[in-house]
Amino acid sequence: MTLTPTASGFGAQHLRPLAQAIQRATAELGDPELAAVEHFLELLLEAPRPPAPSP
Repeated sequence: MTLTPTASGFGAQHLRPLAQAIQRATAELGDPELAAVEHFLELLLEAPRPPAPSP
């Protein structure tokens, strides 16, 4: 799947910071039930990033 530059920019600006914050919070809780959420976010954050759109 390829994202448009607009969608990629939105994700980089809004979704990646949110995913990172959720990942940190679930890691701090240490709840085994949240391990799946943490793993999903690790996969999301490790996904290849398309080039940022030019301003």
